[in-house]
Amino acid sequence: YQNRLDPIRFGRKRAYNLGKTAGIASVEANCQELGIEISPEQQRMLLAKIKELGDDKVMVTQADIILLLHEIFGEKENSVKLVNYEFALKKGAPPKVSLELSRNDERLTAQSEGDGQFDAFIRALRTVWENMPELMDYRIGIARNGTSGALTEATITWRSDEKLFTTRAVAPDQLVAAMNATMRMLNYMEIRRQLCTREQTWGQFAEVPQT
Repeated sequence: YQNRLDPIRFGRKRAYNLGKTAGIASVEANCQELGIEISPEQQRMLLAKIKELGDDKVMVTQADIILLLHEIFGEKENSVKLVNYEFALKKGAPPKVSLELSRNDERLTAQSEGDGQFDAFIRALRTVWENMPELMDYRIGIARNGTSGALTEATITWRSDEKLFTTRAVAPDQLVAAMNATMRMLNYMEIRRQLCTREQTWGQFAEVPQT
C-alpha cells in the first residue's frame, strides 16, 4: 500500500524499505533511483540477500545494493581495502594517522593529522583519493542487533554530485565502525565509477550464476 499524499509537498522524499519486509517493488524502485537495470531473476536474488540481512536486523542502504550485486555476481567485493592503520595520540598534540590501502591491487600509503582520530583518517584519505564525497552527517549508535558486547553502528551520510547516500558499518569500536563505513563508501564510489566506464547495465554484463 502506498500513501497517496506526495511527500514532496512536505519537503520530504518517498523511501522504499530495504529490510526484512522489502518486496520486489522496493528492489525495483531503489535500482531505478540508482540507474541500475537488472533482470527479474536478478531482482529476486538481490531481494533474497536483503531479506537475509534483514533477519539479522541489518537495514540495507541504496549504496549497499551495488556492493551486494558485486557479491552476488562474483565481482570483486572489495576493490578498495584498508590494509593497515596506525594512530598516534599525544597530550596537547593533534591525533596523527598512517594508512596503508589497496585499490584494485595497487598499494597506497597516506598520513595526516586532524582535530580527532576520524578527522585525521578522512584527511589522510583525501591526500590519495580524488573527488572524495562531502561528509554531511555522522552518527554513532548501538547496533540494532547489539548485545552485551556493546556493538556500535556508524551511519554516515555523504554527498556526491549533489546527491545524498548513506553507508553503515558495525564494530565493537566506534572509530573502527566509522572507518569501515567510510571504506564501504569508497567501494561504492569505485564501483559506480567502473559502471560508468563500462557504460553498461548489470543486466548486460552480470550473468546469473548457474544453480
